[in-house]
Amino acid sequence: MFDEMAITVALAKEALVFMVTGVGAVWKLPVGYCLTDGLTSDIKANMVKEYLQKLNEVGLQCIALTCDGTATNVKVCEVLGADFNKVCVKNSVFPHPSPDAPPVHCFLDATHMIKLVRSCLATKGTIVIKTAKGDLDCKKWSHIKELFPLQSEEGLRLANKLTRNHIEWERQKMKFKLAVQIFSQSVADALKSGGSGRDHTSVLACVAADGSALPPFIIYKGASLQGRWHTLGHCIHAPKMDTWRSPYSPTGSRLVCSVC
Repeated sequence: MFDEMAITVALAKEALVFMVTGVGAVWKLPVGYCLTDGLTSDIKANMVKEYLQKLNEVGLQCIALTCDGTATNVKVCEVLGADFNKVCVKNSVFPHPSPDAPPVHCFLDATHMIKLVRSCLATKGTIVIKTAKGDLDCKKWSHIKELFPLQSEEGLRLANKLTRNHIEWERQKMKFKLAVQIFSQSVADALKSGGSGRDHTSVLACVAADGSALPPFIIYKGASLQGRWHTLGHCIHAPKMDTWRSPYSPTGSRLVCSVC
């Protein structure tokens, strides 16, 4: 006798969603999903093949498969025939299950991969990568973490968008924008310059005709002065200008500067 009460079904912990997105047009359509407690890579690979065949039957040509960069999804791509061990686009291709269809390319979602790199660097503290020349390069989270308070103390943000939200990323770990801005060129330039703002400031030493020292003239790259920059006494502060011929401009109007 069949006992329905004897059947136990585990509660689903994740949802596997299949979505089709247009390449030449802006549209996307979910074609299937399943709630699961966990599936093996072989089962997921078979599901991908089934959806590819169904799409081909209705006239939709699938040219690429995109997924998050989790270990399970990478294994699914390898089961299908792709190889991510070699850094080459032609190796990330697997044959379409339909004989009359072209091969399918595999791509790991760039937004998810950037967030994974950020989380790994912040959690582990250090990432060692191999450069194109074969040298080992060490990247440390502490460099980025120390840049924010340094910029706050100096009162200068070196043309980057680094804020406390970027450093305390755990509270907003799903925000793709925060992860991208950490690895931006502006943050890299700030780290290369030492982060102190010295590369963005010019100091002119002044001496009078009688040999006495005059207050140093500090020129910032900013277009206007901020009050928190004036932390040094007995100095003349001014924003960046094209020419510095005299304390007055050629039109007679006084140049904007601050004496302290």
